[in-house]
Amino acid sequence: YSMVILQLFQHYNNTIKSIEIITKELPGTTQTVIELPTKTFADIGSSELNSENIFSTLDVRFTFDNFVVGAPNELAYAAARAVAESS
Repeated sequence: YSMVILQLFQHYNNTIKSIEIITKELPGTTQTVIELPTKTFADIGSSELNSENIFSTLDVRFTFDNFVVGAPNELAYAAARAVAESS
């Protein structure tokens, strides 16, 4: 995603030539990995494979078409659009 982020920054300021993303662990923090049970395609019955079950967690009211872009979420909106359109 670094190229997408760079392009977004360049959209607002074309003098930006590169970005560097630096991460580090916060002192005193640990990460716990939780293994969740997963199903393979062979484990899923045909009754579970319908569009209602697959997309049931998506709320059809929330789409890019009716999303209100405001100053606080402009960058997030542009990044989400870029990612969605690149797939």
